[in-house]
Amino acid sequence: MYRSFPRNLSGAPRASLAVRKLALPSPPTTPLLRSFIVNSSSKTPKYSTNFISSRRPRLRPRTTQLSLIQQQTHQHHTGTMDATELANYLADSPPTVVPLEIKKHFEALTPRQKRYAHYISK
Repeated sequence: MYRSFPRNLSGAPRASLAVRKLALPSPPTTPLLRSFIVNSSSKTPKYSTNFISSRRPRLRPRTTQLSLIQQQTHQHHTGTMDATELANYLADSPPTVVPLEIKKHFEALTPRQKRYAHYISK
């Protein structure tokens, strides 16, 4: 009788067009009831999620033979570096410590600004 209803991104029929095309004996009283009637009376097949539910999420990446060889080569290379080569890598050196002198700046604030600074710091 009618073409299939236009669908939104989730795969459900759009209720606004579907309600206009349905011939109901009396109009529904609430929008919730109207959407239930539209969804239950639709003859179009529902959106299938079989392909989504059949795939399990992977908890760790796949390790291939090539990636294992690369890991072993990297471990061997980093184990044979001397101290001068290791100094070129930032991750291997300890981070620099910068002293912060905030007391004099914090004391200069008004009580309202101090409360706000304390709130922001959390």
